Amino acid sequence: MRRQFIEMAIGAGVVVAAALFMVIVYSSKTVTGAGEYELVARFSEVGALVEGDPVKVSGIRVGNVVKKEVDPQSFDVVLIFTVTDNIDLPVDTRAIVTGESLAGGKYLQLVPGNS
Repeated sequence: MRRQFIEMAIGAGVVVAAALFMVIVYSSKTVTGAGEYELVARFSEVGALVEGDPVKVSGIRVGNVVKKEVDPQSFDVVLIFTVTDNIDLPVDTRAIVTGESLAGGKYLQLVPGNS
């Protein structure tokens, strides 16, 4: 009887750890919409970048990818993303799709210009 209790306790611990992991992953993919503004960029291709991926400036997360769609006329990818209000980007800022590591994970890197 004691052995069954120990096995059940370990199983419950695994389930709780998995649920906690899912909460952490979900919360790291989303940023609240308050205090953000939307921007649009066009690319010939964006690879595996998906909605919810981070937008970074100098390695710091400042927003999220909101939506990606294909322009039916030019066949470019139209990428809509958010940036926090406290970041005032110059007009000539460049957007680059970059990988976080060799294992995967993409993000949108914003490189501020000089204007």
